[in-house]
Formats: sequence, C-alpha cells, structure tokens
Amino acid sequence: MGKERATAEVKRKRLASLYKFINGKRRITLEEAQKYLKEMGHGDIDERQVRNYLYDLEALGLIVHEEGTKTYVLEKITKKREFATKADHELALEHSKKLLFSTSEMQLFDLMNPNMWADDLAFNTWRHELLRQHLKTGYFDDYLLLEKYKRITPIPPQYRQIEPAPRPPHGSWGPSIKQPSSGIMKHGVTENKRESELEKSEQKEDEKIVAARQKLRKEITEKLCALMYRVEHGIPLEGECDCCPHLHITIKDEKH
Repeated sequence: MGKERATAEVKRKRLASLYKFINGKRRITLEEAQKYLKEMGHGDIDERQVRNYLYDLEALGLIVHEEGTKTYVLEKITKKREFATKADHELALEHSKKLLFSTSEMQLFDLMNPNMWADDLAFNTWRHELLRQHLKTGYFDDYLLLEKYKRITPIPPQYRQIEPAPRPPHGSWGPSIKQPSSGIMKHGVTENKRESELEKSEQKEDEKIVAARQKLRKEITEKLCALMYRVEHGIPLEGECDCCPHLHITIKDEKH
C-alpha cells in the first residue's frame, strides 16, 4: 500500500511539473518533455513513460496531440473562450455563479469563514462535485493542490456521512432546507465552533504536516477567491462538468 502511494505521488509530481512546463511554452515535442523531466531531477524516464504522462494530460482535456507528429499543444489556454451568441455566454456565466456563490436557497462557501473553504471543497462530496470537475478539466494545477490537501488532511467529522438533501417534489430547494449554522452564540457573539475544533485537532499533529496543510489551505482559498473575482466580472469558469449547459442544450438563432 505504501509503495503504491509513493508511486502515485511520484506520478502526481511529474504530471504537475510537466503541465507547468507546457503551460509556459504552449507547444512542446515529446523529446522536449522527456528532456525537461530529466533536467528537473525526475530520474531517467524513457519515452514510453513520457508519452503516457502526455496521454494523461490529454485525457483531462488540458493538451491536444497534433495528429501525425510528436507535438503537443496547450490549445485550451492559447485561445480565448469563444461563445456563439451572447445568450451562450450569459448561460455559462450564470452556471458558473451557481457553482461559486451562495443563494437564499443554497449555502456554498461561507464568506464569513473562508478558513473552511478548502475543507468544504475537498470533503463536501455532493455540494461541490461540479466545481471539482471544472477544476480538474480547466484548472489542473489547482486541482492537484486540492488532491494533495485531501491526502494530508483527516476527514472532518461533519463531512464523514454527508448525504444529498432530498429535493422537494416541485423541484425547488425551498426556504426550509438550509445550511446548518457553523457557529454558536455565546454572550451575544457568534463563535465559530468548526474553526475552533480545527485548531484544537491540529495542535496534536506533527508540526510539519500541520504547516503544509495550512499552506495548502491558504493557497486553495486564494485560488477560489480568484475564481470568484473573475466570474463576478463576467468571465465564466473554464473546463466542464456534468451539468454544463452547452453539453446538453443548443440555443438556436431566433432569426432562423
């Protein structure tokens, strides 16, 4: 088990390093990828291994292999996102907002408690699944940060048996289904119980692991803030999820 975990960690590091290299150059050859990984100290990697790593990145939709060549292109990032109509853009933007911002019917990220965002994103298995899919297909570096955070973070008790809330027959979440409060009232002031429990549990752990976790938590929170800022200013999320409108519907021009 330990050997398999170590092998997975080596692969994760190589994929992240290779993607960072491609992200900077926009276009690379198989030979360039192999040379880069060797120069970065990832060992003596043969061409077959490098090709498999590139296949993995291609399967995630991050790069495109130019047919008949050994060249790979970061196509999704080199081009601006294009929408056929204004309505398509508005639909994608509305979809993005639903994955990031809370409404009166659905509590997503608690703006008063950003220190818990990383836990919510990593362990709330039903509420943020669609956003995680967007991270995996559109922001792979951020997705790798989240996966690393999950590996070194014990599952908090409140996420161990999360089940989707039952949807009422009329299809609306309704005002009666609300996110449980994460704070408690004491002397007229709301104290954050979840955050205080988090701090207590981390006091018992190895200092290096706690420091690494806190660093990742801060990075993930900053990444989420950046995504919220972009969406708020009219830029839809990159990547795709199972509920992306453009995968399921087509808006026809009214003139036709």
